[in-house]
Amino acid sequence: IVGTDTLTLTANSVLSGPAAIGLGGELRITGGVDTLPSSFVQTGQGRVHLIAGGGPTVVAGTATTDTVRFAQLRLNTGATLTGKGVVLISDSLIWVGGTMGTATRDSGVTVIPAGGYAEIRGSGTMALTARTLINNGLFRVTGSGLGMAASGTSSAWINNVGATLEFSGDNKI
Repeated sequence: IVGTDTLTLTANSVLSGPAAIGLGGELRITGGVDTLPSSFVQTGQGRVHLIAGGGPTVVAGTATTDTVRFAQLRLNTGATLTGKGVVLISDSLIWVGGTMGTATRDSGVTVIPAGGYAEIRGSGTMALTARTLINNGLFRVTGSGLGMAASGTSSAWINNVGATLEFSGDNKI
């Protein structure tokens, strides 16, 4: 995808290889179970957007040794990010709803690296279920009425030394 183009995947896709998404471009995943193997690497200044249209589930990596790389990822209500692998978000994660991990699938790790940015915003409920979230950058939690539920015995949110976790507004974790 180059420039301001948009590619929409509606159901049961397997994406492999690099995805170059230019500034203003977007890869929209809107339904089904879509698999991203470790060969999936997003480059460029565009974003990948998990949209609740059909309640998409994105399986990021099928083995614990897989690493799926996003430059920009937006997770919306009704969408699920799961998979055994590591999800590395180099630029930004905007989480306005939906779930990371599921109780019925092996769930891996989501990493915000040093210099990366993540934000939980809005009034939806974000669920961290049987997945580990590691922050090494700046993670903001904003909005009112925001709830983040951790369920499952293996959920963890790790804010490493040197990382920033910032809360504003009326929110809870």
